Amino acid sequence: MRNISHKTSPKSLSRLPFYGSIIFFLLLFAFEEYYFNFPHLRFMTTLRAGVNPNGIGSTAFAITIALGTFLAIWISSQSNVYWRIVYFLLFTIGTIIQYGYWITLGRTLAALDVYTALSSSAELWVDATKMYANTLSLIPIGGFALLLLLTRRNEPYGLKAFLFISLGILSIFSLTAYTGYQVPKGAVPSVFNVLVDTAWTDVQTNNIERLSVPFRASSPPTNNIILIIDESVRGDSLSLNGYPRPTTPYLEALEAAGTLHNWGIAVSAATCSLASNAAIVNGLPALPDTDELVFQNPTIFHYAEAMGYKTWYLDAQSSSIWNGLQDQDVLLIDERITPLSLGHDEEVDFAAAKVMRQTVKDSTGNFILINKLGVHFPYYKMYPEEAAVWTPTVVSERYEGGPELINTYDNALLFNVDTFFKTLLEENTALENTTIVYTSDHGQTLGQVEGWWAHCGSSRIEAVVPLFLIGDLPPMDTTYPASHFNIFPTVLDLMGYPVDQRLLEYPPSLLTATAADQKDRYFLSTPEEFAHGEVVNFDAAPPPLLSEDSSIASP
Repeated sequence: MRNISHKTSPKSLSRLPFYGSIIFFLLLFAFEEYYFNFPHLRFMTTLRAGVNPNGIGSTAFAITIALGTFLAIWISSQSNVYWRIVYFLLFTIGTIIQYGYWITLGRTLAALDVYTALSSSAELWVDATKMYANTLSLIPIGGFALLLLLTRRNEPYGLKAFLFISLGILSIFSLTAYTGYQVPKGAVPSVFNVLVDTAWTDVQTNNIERLSVPFRASSPPTNNIILIIDESVRGDSLSLNGYPRPTTPYLEALEAAGTLHNWGIAVSAATCSLASNAAIVNGLPALPDTDELVFQNPTIFHYAEAMGYKTWYLDAQSSSIWNGLQDQDVLLIDERITPLSLGHDEEVDFAAAKVMRQTVKDSTGNFILINKLGVHFPYYKMYPEEAAVWTPTVVSERYEGGPELINTYDNALLFNVDTFFKTLLEENTALENTTIVYTSDHGQTLGQVEGWWAHCGSSRIEAVVPLFLIGDLPPMDTTYPASHFNIFPTVLDLMGYPVDQRLLEYPPSLLTATAADQKDRYFLSTPEEFAHGEVVNFDAAPPPLLSEDSSIASP
């Protein structure tokens, strides 16, 4: 009798990687197409509507990426055990990242997320891992693991095949980065596309020379300027701005004494830290930054150096260079202080305040920029347990909790913001020759929008930030609707930099703006790049403010 199994079994095994890869690829495509809100279907809709000017090129890229994804899956199913582990780890990491961003922020990974991650502390990485966990990622990960297990006897490929796949990924995504084509793709290819795009962008921008500052002062300055960019402080959560809970009693006392000049609810340049901070530090007059001014304009440090100030940069968040600054810009900073010397606990901002207090007490002619740690999520880690005033609170890395989340946030505000200014202004003589400009990078959703994310979205409450000046200043019209874009010209005015020597025409300075200068304010959502994203008109439909919520009561 013919032994049929003897002849057919090897052939069946040889076909298993190919057919198994096809089945897994199609199932993965269908699952992600549904889960990520049909990106390929939406892409095809734009092609049929004729609104995609790069339709032919984008389609070619999309087909190439899809075929390349299948090829990578097929090769992985025929690789030896060691390289199967490598492919599995890369697939798992990419899937966890992309699925985590989707469930947490309602979007996929973007280039600015990579920069933010690289500039974040190890503690924030740990918190983000817990916060972004998405159990649905186990479905494609489990499916890929099953494919690799079922095909484990087919092992002709190793290092050469991996290098071939890697070169193909680098080539295709380098081309998409160069052309700027927007192409739909799966979760894992999308992650590697962002990484390649970020690397190429970094190489290109580091070779861009900043424009020189045209004017230089002939005499040293006699004042101090402190520019404070806080983290995640929502403007309408401050009792200074009418919030019913006393979250900022010390600031209210300063305002009553006439030393704090408050513009109330201002609008951030963007809803993500990197974009909004870069707009402030680099003097962008608007976003998106389609002309790449963030890499060309003189920074605030260049202007300060030209006017004779000693420049200080205190970063309580990261030891990396970020905020749209380049390595070359560090040469303009006389004193750079990071968490390596300030500390990594909830009192790091107070350590920075003490450095600034001593500096302005002992000398003049200082320009100081500080990035505070502020009240970054998870909020419960931003204050000691015994400092809690409002309870119950949320002790979790998941962004949820309703009223409990607001309680936790308010505790962090009361502990961090008011205590910071008490520490900085412990000796009021510091204000005799010092002006403080204060804002935050962006607001927080605090559970007021559909979906559980803190910021980086398109809701208007994510752009609600405080903005005030502290110091001995002439009368100003604080009824002017302000935004982040007013800060750079305000600092230039405080430095005395001539208006006719500035390289750009900026929005009005807070020192001179009046209510008659009012214009609609815009902010950038979705941190694709400085030059991309959704531009939202904040004033078209102002958001409901917490100060108007009668359900929030003071203690």
